[in-house]
Amino acid sequence: MTKKPGPIKRDVELAKSIGANLRRLRLARGHSQRTLAIALQCTRTCVAWMELGHTSVSIQRVIELACVFDVEAAELFQELLKETDDDDSTG
Repeated sequence: MTKKPGPIKRDVELAKSIGANLRRLRLARGHSQRTLAIALQCTRTCVAWMELGHTSVSIQRVIELACVFDVEAAELFQELLKETDDDDSTG
């Protein structure tokens, strides 16, 4: 049985997972950080920090990102959901 991470570690993992998916989607759609920032009405630095998992992403921002990329909001949690499914199936 594997020990589940504590709440702070889980928050960091969530931010990094969302950030990785954000970067993947951004690059797949051909956006620069600057053009995505313009679409989100934030700074390029804000986009960079989200991609690196250095800042939490609000539910509102997840919805905005999903709209910009024309995907379901759940896609931004894709890797995290996959890991959770893997954990559930092993224990």
